[in-house]
Amino acid sequence: WSTRALIILAVLSTMSVPLYWRASQQYIRLTQGPEPAAAFMQARIAESSSVWNALHAAEDDNSYGRLLAARLHHMAWFYRQPFFIMPGATITLFIVGLLFVRHRFFEDPLAHRGVIIGLMIFGLVSWVVDNWLLDLAPFAVQMAGMVLRNQWLTFTYVGAFLLVVAPRAAWMALLRPVGLAGRMALTNYLVQIAVIDILFSGYGLGLPDILSTVGLAAAVLLFAALVVFSTFWLGRFRFGPAEWVWRSLTYGTVQPLRIAPPSPVTAVQP
Repeated sequence: WSTRALIILAVLSTMSVPLYWRASQQYIRLTQGPEPAAAFMQARIAESSSVWNALHAAEDDNSYGRLLAARLHHMAWFYRQPFFIMPGATITLFIVGLLFVRHRFFEDPLAHRGVIIGLMIFGLVSWVVDNWLLDLAPFAVQMAGMVLRNQWLTFTYVGAFLLVVAPRAAWMALLRPVGLAGRMALTNYLVQIAVIDILFSGYGLGLPDILSTVGLAAAVLLFAALVVFSTFWLGRFRFGPAEWVWRSLTYGTVQPLRIAPPSPVTAVQP
């Protein structure tokens, strides 16, 4: 697809969920009247709040069994929602990554400085709006504001990294361990989930929620630990544990995991 078509698709993907809710409300308004339309949205909001509140209450409980049951109940509700099958922000991020590769943003970020800075500003503004301002707005504004998601802070992180590292080629060798963590992205994602769950769930340490500003420092520390783990693991094995399982399932046969030791060099007599 052309770049223009992909950008249009990314915008439509981002807007798919709020457009769905707006279209649903408008359809009921036209076919049944304004009061049923308002009642429809209030019922959906109440249902969503009930399911999420039950999950959060179970997270504070000290029973892992009750937490697991609440999560399964939440999954059964979540996977039946219309927004689950909509592209949403996830597809948008994939498309942006594709366009970055296509237009060589990673190879020559300074040539695309303007676009990168624009995306960084958009990501930061979206994060601020989604975290602190959107809940104060009327419901109709909140629905439109779903386009401004805190996920777009990804653009700020990636853009800042590219612009800082680009003129400093010597940094690439120092940052090689970060690449090793990327080779084990699935494993590290699962480890992150387990660590955060144990730290903050009631059945674990039950730590209180941390502020977003503190969360940045905590995220850096956790990622640094994952970098150390990835460097240690990939020094001995070809893939991360989860990547090895996924790869074996993909090819239908057990893949070699351990790195073979170098073959001894046999001296050749003249």
